[in-house]
Amino acid sequence: MASVDDVAAALLAKTGTITTRKLSYYSRQLSDPDTAVSHAAANAAIEGQELDDDWQETLRRIATGEASVDDVIAAEIRRIGPSA
Repeated sequence: MASVDDVAAALLAKTGTITTRKLSYYSRQLSDPDTAVSHAAANAAIEGQELDDDWQETLRRIATGEASVDDVIAAEIRRIGPSA
C-alpha cells in the first residue's frame, strides 16, 4: 500500500493549493499506487486542474517509491521559476 500523502503533496504543490488541513487528511489515506493517482487526478479535476499523462506518471512514480516527493516538488519549483 502506498501512502496517498506523498502523491497528494506533489499534486497540491503543482496546483498551488497546499494546506495543512489537506495534507493532514491525505496522510491518513492508504491505497495502491494506481488508485492513489486516480484519486489525485479526480481531486485535481474537481479543483479545475487537468493532469496530463506526464504528471500522472510522475505521481505514479512517487506512489511506487521510484521518485521522492521532495525531488519532484523541487523540480516543479525550478520549472516554473520564482513567484513574482
